[in-house]
Amino acid sequence: MSADLGITIITAVTHDDKLSPEDRNDVRKKAMEVTGSKKAQTFLFANWLEEHEEYDVRYQRDVLKMLHSALWSGERSVRARQIQRKLNKNK
Repeated sequence: MSADLGITIITAVTHDDKLSPEDRNDVRKKAMEVTGSKKAQTFLFANWLEEHEEYDVRYQRDVLKMLHSALWSGERSVRARQIQRKLNKNK
């Protein structure tokens, strides 16, 4: 998170279903390097195509984790900005 801006970078990589386990780790590392996201905020997803009746439970769980991370980060950012406004108001 960029502490001065209150920003958390969340990275989503698609086409995980096309990657080998070795490539998966390499892609995750490179995505983290490029975006500056942390491991806990870097998610890999498979594409959900029409011919699939259900989306893999592992990916469903990761989608929910990503949404939770985004909501939590947004809430934390709002609280930090509210505190900053109060501090500036009291000066």
